[in-house]
Amino acid sequence: MPGLDVIQEAGRQLVICNACRYCEGYCPVFRAIETRREFKPGDVFYLSNLCHDCRACYYACMYTPPHEFAINIPQILAESRIETYRRWSWPAFLGRAFKNRSATAFLAAGMAALVAVLALIFIPSGNLFAAHLGPGAFYEVVPYLAMVAGGLILFLYGIAVWMRGGASFWSETSSSLKERGSWKSLAAAVGATLGLSYLKGGGPGCFYPDERPS
Repeated sequence: MPGLDVIQEAGRQLVICNACRYCEGYCPVFRAIETRREFKPGDVFYLSNLCHDCRACYYACMYTPPHEFAINIPQILAESRIETYRRWSWPAFLGRAFKNRSATAFLAAGMAALVAVLALIFIPSGNLFAAHLGPGAFYEVVPYLAMVAGGLILFLYGIAVWMRGGASFWSETSSSLKERGSWKSLAAAVGATLGLSYLKGGGPGCFYPDERPS
């Protein structure tokens, strides 16, 4: 709806879904929706990361556009997921790139240019422009240590951001778990995750890229 941000719009749609319940039992998202009467940002973030974007609910719903309710749960949860990526990334200016394709392209081009500049600075010009033959010739131009160091730094950075994001996710979503006073839900979620309970197949398949399951 016009004038609502992503979280508010997600809450509006989820309240309508909770009242209708036509899609009850479709997936863990709707089972979790039924345990709530209102949807705080932490609830929306939790639900958005439960959704696998199979879109079965969208094609089953009678309130999708052009209906005035304008329900599109897969889309609004996808937008909410992007919001979680933005909020929980570090540093913040990189998080904003999730919603800006131009910024993403600029960052990628900048990193490629940085690699080229470093190669020109640290690799002797005789190595850079000479012909190299035989085993290890590639590493005469791009040193093995430089490749390993760059990859290792990115790997450790990714792990650090992942752990920071996980801590932020828990901080923002655990309050609803405490309010309900039951840790059985957490145990059930862990069991479903480790057992791939909702990723075993057996259903009609995903409704992507169109309304026919594949």
